[in-house]
Amino acid sequence: MKIKLITFITMFVAVQFCGIMFSQNQPQKQKNQTNIYYDADIEMTISPCGNSFDVDFLPNEEMTIKEYAIKNNLKFVITGVQTTERNGKTVACGWYSDKGIVFGNMSRNRTLTHIVQFNTATREFKLIPKKLFKAVKNFNLVEFQTGPLIIDNNKIVNEHIMNSGNYGGQYTRSMLAIKDNSKAYLIVVRTPVSLTEAAEHILNSDLLKKGSVSVLNLDSGKQVSYYSGEHPEYNFNEDNTSTTLITVKK
Repeated sequence: MKIKLITFITMFVAVQFCGIMFSQNQPQKQKNQTNIYYDADIEMTISPCGNSFDVDFLPNEEMTIKEYAIKNNLKFVITGVQTTERNGKTVACGWYSDKGIVFGNMSRNRTLTHIVQFNTATREFKLIPKKLFKAVKNFNLVEFQTGPLIIDNNKIVNEHIMNSGNYGGQYTRSMLAIKDNSKAYLIVVRTPVSLTEAAEHILNSDLLKKGSVSVLNLDSGKQVSYYSGEHPEYNFNEDNTSTTLITVKK
């Protein structure tokens, strides 16, 4: 009986020790770490913004997006509003207004189909067709023009896609998804794809299958960048610099 008891205790201690060693060798999930959806076919990530969303305009900034994220303790950073040089100044390619201050005027560019309007007080989003948009000075609103709208209420918008400047072209992409007018998601596609292919993969993602989902293209090509301190394995062109960023705080 004593021999059996000693044998049992020895086996129990060995199992517990092996279990401890095994758990120590596994990657430990950080506390409050955000789960990111990943589609390996087109190297697409979908990052939930949670309760944080902002647009940072940095016309004179020379830091990389990684440096900017670390300095400002940001969870996610993605390239946002498209900009251009005009009369020696960096300005938004389309309408851009941040809490009552206008940084860019309305563009007729057929690719920039909509205005994203975010109310910082109610945390609600509206996607307004540029033909219906009327500027109102409101210190709670962040508004920027982008596009095209590729998904509207869970349906691919072929009209906007076909009329856009990069229809049919295959590019890396940054996109913004809005779910139920209240939840934002940052999307990055690292494999060059068409807008239609990107839209199909987004609609098949587990994260955005339920609810009312609309998606806008933000940027395409070599300027597309993304940084996450929590998930460095998904970082993309994080050493790029950009004058406009969509940011999510920790």
